[in-house]
Amino acid sequence: MKDISLRIFSAGTFFLCCYAWPVGFIYAHELTGNVAMEKRFFYQPPVYLDQSRHEDPSVSLGIEYYHNWDNNHQSLVSSLFYRYQDSGRKHFDIRELYWEGVSDIWELRLGFKKVFWGVLEFRHLVDIINQTDTHEGLDAESKLGQPMANLTLIKDWGTFDLFLLPYFRERSFANAEDRLRAPLRVDHSESTFESGAEEKHLDLALRYEHLIGDWEIGFSHFYGTNRDPSLILVKLPDSSPVLRPHYSVIHQTALDIQLTTGNTLFKFEGYHRAEDDSAFNTVGIGSEYTFVGVVESSIDVGVLAEYYYDDRGIEATTPFENDLAFGTRIVFNDYQTTSLIFGMVVDIKDNSRIYTIEGSRRISEYLSAELRAQIFSNTNIEEHSYSFRQDDYFEISVLYNF
Repeated sequence: MKDISLRIFSAGTFFLCCYAWPVGFIYAHELTGNVAMEKRFFYQPPVYLDQSRHEDPSVSLGIEYYHNWDNNHQSLVSSLFYRYQDSGRKHFDIRELYWEGVSDIWELRLGFKKVFWGVLEFRHLVDIINQTDTHEGLDAESKLGQPMANLTLIKDWGTFDLFLLPYFRERSFANAEDRLRAPLRVDHSESTFESGAEEKHLDLALRYEHLIGDWEIGFSHFYGTNRDPSLILVKLPDSSPVLRPHYSVIHQTALDIQLTTGNTLFKFEGYHRAEDDSAFNTVGIGSEYTFVGVVESSIDVGVLAEYYYDDRGIEATTPFENDLAFGTRIVFNDYQTTSLIFGMVVDIKDNSRIYTIEGSRRISEYLSAELRAQIFSNTNIEEHSYSFRQDDYFEISVLYNF
């Protein structure tokens, strides 16, 4: 029953797009994508007895389709993703599938879409429209497609966006046998919602953006179902204890600012959120400086530092309640488009640390490779990362791009 609204919305969008397409549509299109083989290696045995020692290899397929007509006033954008793995991470998602109509002063989009807000590198505090795709990692970078109607008004004094979000998508969690999971099983069938409409609650969002000189300013407000559920410990009949996701209705008012001065970026993100008869504030500040052409080469090196604070303290639902983050981004600017990012997040209170490495390089015209590593160090029992204390891993992907 939970997927009925999603199917109806998808079908409606499809027929709307079909109605808008010209007769010659089938003969003009732009199709791109990739097929990727991925393997993740864990260095230590699992913490929990029912977890697998190693993770199975997986195959993913991403397809993107674009077409425009009516003198570029109408277009169709599609992005589909599928991952196959014998356990855990097998899933399909419509990342994007929307019709867009534009004029000089407005833009309208209907369908599934991804929307990104924010300026910080390690944690995107104000980004809230799309649900996180936890199958693809813990960094909250991968997002599920969100059904929406989005109207953009373009004025000299800034850009204003209105979002109507008719359907909510629940967060996925790792299975009992998977690595990188919570200590207890999260039971999706026991999910509860503050709203009686559950996943059919109509969420609303507003955002204003403007560029003033070297300042980029974004101000937003979101009213709707919290994308980040609370996990409540419950004991079900004839079952071991499980975690029950609870989705509250929230008001979130947020601000993000970026100042560009030469090779230096100064960044700020923060929000005030009200939910469940309580309220709290979260802020993040950061800076990034880029050394261009290091040692008279084509290599650019960026140095990043950020700080995050959540006034809920240890009751925060994220690990970024009082943390420092440092990183280095290396862009080689070569034919192979090689890049590397090294990062470290440190909890100020107990000195627990998370190290990350990401890299990518083109092998040939159609082949490329990506790598990622994550290490959990000095984890404390009060930290969210404690259940991952033996889940250090190295991951490599080989992609065929078409």
